[in-house]
Amino acid sequence: MRAQGGQCTTACHRAASGATDSRGAGRVKLRALPAAPDPSMTADEVTLLIRTGLPDAEVRVLTDDDTHFETVVVAGQFEGKRTLQRHQMVYAGLGPRMGREVHALSIQAFTPDEWRAAGGAG
Repeated sequence: MRAQGGQCTTACHRAASGATDSRGAGRVKLRALPAAPDPSMTADEVTLLIRTGLPDAEVRVLTDDDTHFETVVVAGQFEGKRTLQRHQMVYAGLGPRMGREVHALSIQAFTPDEWRAAGGAG
């Protein structure tokens, strides 16, 4: 139900907003929401998740703020895969953490031969 000025007058909305009702009842106190868990992850945690998804991969992860990461992943599993497919393989290891704890991830994905050709070790 709407009153003048577009304000809702139903009892549930007045109570939720902390407004008093027409009988002069006091304000409703709302409980504070629990604090959100710390959404950050370390570079070591991201490395472990990627290695879990790509067990034979060599993984290097850097971060300055524990939410934005840069990674170099060298994996034989990338052989014959396009860049998008390689990135999807890396994201799969991060699962639902991608976009939450891991806000942004820059990925360089190489096969071992590509890595050697690019001047990487081993």
